[in-house]
Amino acid sequence: MYRKLHQHYPWYLELIPALIIAAGFLYTIISYPRLPDTIPTGLSISGKVTGFEPKGLFHAFYLPAVALILYLVITWVSHRFLARPEEAGENWGITAKQRKRISRQYLEAFRTRSIRLMFGATTCLVGATVTTSVMMTRSSLDLPVQGMLMLPWGFYAAALFFAFSYYFQGRRVRQTIRDTLGR
Repeated sequence: MYRKLHQHYPWYLELIPALIIAAGFLYTIISYPRLPDTIPTGLSISGKVTGFEPKGLFHAFYLPAVALILYLVITWVSHRFLARPEEAGENWGITAKQRKRISRQYLEAFRTRSIRLMFGATTCLVGATVTTSVMMTRSSLDLPVQGMLMLPWGFYAAALFFAFSYYFQGRRVRQTIRDTLGR
């Protein structure tokens, strides 16, 4: 699966989300013995705790696990729908005769850019989730989180940028294909 994705970007970039997820788990593992009997389950935008739950493995490792699952699911979707080995443009309802009128390199460039944009969005979502986990762990240990308050929002903003770039690029490519085919 990953071999097909790595035709579109270097394999070592996969280390970025993997290291972010590993750092989230590692921070939680190191902090777990020092956590109080009740741990926060939510933070407001100002950094105040909005809810508490009893200390447990599920609540402590919930957000790092969500980051891991999010990464795996979006990577699978990217593989399943974007890096498929079939003929480029086949999933748009373009016949083989029509595909000959459109440059294969153009469609492959679109596929490569799409996979890269999805990878960027995934990495940013993983970063936001792990940062939120670290912030909640720090707040339960009475450590300051004020310097980190905008970090998850920055990750979310970057993920939205990648997602909108993907959407608008798809619209532009589909319009170019319609213009090429005279539709």
